[in-house]
Amino acid sequence: MASRPAEFGVVVSSGLMQGEDTKYGVEIKSNSGRHLAGFASLRSRIGPGVGQTSGYGGIGLPEWVEVSWREPIYGKKFIPSTGNTIDVLDFGRELGRFRVEVASRIPVDVLKYASAERGRAIKLMFRLLDDDVVLGWCVQEPSKLGGGWLFSHFGGDFKPANWVQGAVTEKGWYVNRKTGQRVDTDTGH
Repeated sequence: MASRPAEFGVVVSSGLMQGEDTKYGVEIKSNSGRHLAGFASLRSRIGPGVGQTSGYGGIGLPEWVEVSWREPIYGKKFIPSTGNTIDVLDFGRELGRFRVEVASRIPVDVLKYASAERGRAIKLMFRLLDDDVVLGWCVQEPSKLGGGWLFSHFGGDFKPANWVQGAVTEKGWYVNRKTGQRVDTDTGH
């Protein structure tokens, strides 16, 4: 395997694909055991800011990522010091677990572009479906005009919709990995 440049940051964006059922006890971990994201509950909503985005410097690309979620268990807990009873959420049996290959799927020319200038990052976009997890990627870099981000070099199973001032200006899509069918979506970055 050719050496892969690593002079870029890694941004991890995770969320539900539009219209999917709420997931509970979500964990996203890399092959090295690094916790990349976690949610007590993750709900689907339409718009650009779905889920969570975190940035990492110097970690390199994970070889693979494992995404899992669990059954919610609701309960009550009495707090003796206050005399109050509060609602609690715990997690039971596992409902989904998917391993997604990452580093081997991203072309070397994309990695070289990300490494060519300071401030660029590979953005990994994980989107959960009820029966799968898809991965999209792109290069994220600061706008030279000031403020905001520019995105280019998209690839993978998912390309986010483009949102401007609360409206979709270009539909996104994902590939149903079981059927190979491309599905349009309004799910954003």
